[in-house]
Amino acid sequence: MPSLIVLFKDRMRLNEIQKVLRFVNGWDFLYTDWIEQKEDIFRNLREQDVHYLLCISEPDPILEDVIQTIRSTTFILGQIYYDGDARNVDLNRLNALGFTSIIIGEERHKQLSAALHNIDQNYWRRIPDNFEGISRQTLPPRAERILRYMESAPIPKISIEELSRFMRISPSHLRKIFNEYFQMNFREFKQALLARYEMILLFEQNLKPGQIYEILDYKNLSAFSRSFKSRHGVTWQNYKRN
Repeated sequence: MPSLIVLFKDRMRLNEIQKVLRFVNGWDFLYTDWIEQKEDIFRNLREQDVHYLLCISEPDPILEDVIQTIRSTTFILGQIYYDGDARNVDLNRLNALGFTSIIIGEERHKQLSAALHNIDQNYWRRIPDNFEGISRQTLPPRAERILRYMESAPIPKISIEELSRFMRISPSHLRKIFNEYFQMNFREFKQALLARYEMILLFEQNLKPGQIYEILDYKNLSAFSRSFKSRHGVTWQNYKRN
């Protein structure tokens, strides 16, 4: 599932947004007071694989500095601003800060729910039905649980060891049932998944390889380039030119 960090300062606004978000499925929400918990913002973005931001605090020079730092140091796919009291004079400032959705007005609850539902359905890490010939609709519940872990866990934690802990079975047993469910071993599946993510980030999100290698947990750009060429037969530069 995608994760979203909610930046707040006012407890009244926090109570309002929590009432709205409790009915939104498919998301993991992290609430952070950007005044008192500023360090938590960057730790969560880094450790929890958070790529979306929801701000419910009025524009403020200090908040703007925090958001600018987030944008310059972290891979953020979407920024949503949600406020019933925003004024038109604030809109240019919000646009300049990179907010892709600005949700204000009386229908803001419905608009926010619809925006989050749309992002969830098109989340870049979602494993589609019939991925590598596997029909998700026919998989047993335990196999579906494996896929949900792989599309939502931080990428550095997509390993046999971490997955076996999550599933509460031994690594050897996990390897056995993985082959039975998906007709390939864990490493083959993960490589195919990384190849899919590479293409999405390069050509749909238009990110630079210097950003992508960190997102996909490669040690450096050279490691990403070698891996890309081994999977696709050409360098990413030639693939992109063609």
